[in-house]
Amino acid sequence: MSESAEAATAETTPDSDAPAADEVLGDAGKRALEREREARKRAEAEAKANADAARRLAEIEESQKTETQKLTDKLTAASTQLSELSVENARLRVALRHGLTEDQARRLIGSTEEELDEDAGKLKESLGLTSSEEESTSVPALPQRPREQLRSGSQPATPIGDDDVLLAALKKKVGAG
Repeated sequence: MSESAEAATAETTPDSDAPAADEVLGDAGKRALEREREARKRAEAEAKANADAARRLAEIEESQKTETQKLTDKLTAASTQLSELSVENARLRVALRHGLTEDQARRLIGSTEEELDEDAGKLKESLGLTSSEEESTSVPALPQRPREQLRSGSQPATPIGDDDVLLAALKKKVGAG
């Protein structure tokens, strides 16, 4: 062991029989001891700064991990909502194809379009609706809108002729035609 190490050991482990370290050391030993003390202070200050930096880094990592967790939760919620909306969309497509009302569509059970299609057939049978394949895939005919017979204001109104469909139907009902 070197003299400076022995002196440092003597200083850190005081014995009642040992003389004070500064008295045993000469001028050179005192200077070496002073340099060692300064180096130790610098090392302790650096260790403290490193510990603070490590603590701040851990806080940053924790906040980032929390943000990542938040994003993961949002992704999970969006994925769940997407699957629910996909099933609802399929349910409504099947209901439209089978001519079911919105209330009847809510009663369809299944997670795929094929399962929903099969359930729609069963529902129609239980309700006493026709379930032939042709009727379930055809779109019901929309009622015809009456045709307007527009005339400009500058032309005199012509009397209703026999070609008027409504007049002909009325005459037929009354028996005047």
